[in-house]
Amino acid sequence: MTEKCHEESPQSSVLVDDPQRRIDDWMKSWDDGTLGSLVDTHPDPCLVEHFDDLTDGRQHLRILVPLCGTCLDMKWFADRGHSVVGVDISEVAARLFFDRNQIPHTVQDLPHTQGKLYQSTDDAIKFYVVNFFDFNETLEGLFDVVWDTGSLGSIDVRDRDRYMTAMSCVLKPNCVFFLETLVFDKTKFEGPPYSFPIEDVEEVFGNMFTVVKVADHGYDVPEDDRDVEEGIHDIGFRFHFYCLTRM
Repeated sequence: MTEKCHEESPQSSVLVDDPQRRIDDWMKSWDDGTLGSLVDTHPDPCLVEHFDDLTDGRQHLRILVPLCGTCLDMKWFADRGHSVVGVDISEVAARLFFDRNQIPHTVQDLPHTQGKLYQSTDDAIKFYVVNFFDFNETLEGLFDVVWDTGSLGSIDVRDRDRYMTAMSCVLKPNCVFFLETLVFDKTKFEGPPYSFPIEDVEEVFGNMFTVVKVADHGYDVPEDDRDVEEGIHDIGFRFHFYCLTRM
């Protein structure tokens, strides 16, 4: 079974008007254990299958994982010799990630912005505890690869422009952007996470990227959890995996 790296947002299906309230809701869901109880058991299957081909087998890439939570894929990248930067506003998520994976690390306050930096002692993984909308080139420069595993589908629709503004400032010209979204029947589940079909992907990224859908797969659930399995089947959850390249 695989739990997705980017955990589902706890917000109500009614859109919250206050941006700070949306951040507070996200933080609360980590603090009370709602999101921390979800555990990845292995890396994302589409990522594992397609990553080398879609990056032409390049080595020592700099990879950004926005709104990363406890994403196990960060360790998978690092184990393959890449440098990884995760960003999430929750310090609980940072602690859980390093503790669960038994990764020796240091912690320091950021000097010029509110937040902290968790960093593996081998420097392969950095985890910035900051609001991603405040993340910028001065912190870590530019990236070769982005892995968005559900981030855009979990944030409020009204925050998508802020996400893209922050993202556009940290991408190399030849950056490869991997995106995984959930697609389902919105009449049966409003979200979050929100259904994010290819039409939405093209609307958000079409001016900057060439959009190619690479694969899709179902939502894995425990074999002994029949109620969850029936609910997932009824709603029709499927993951869509895209490779986006800069125009």
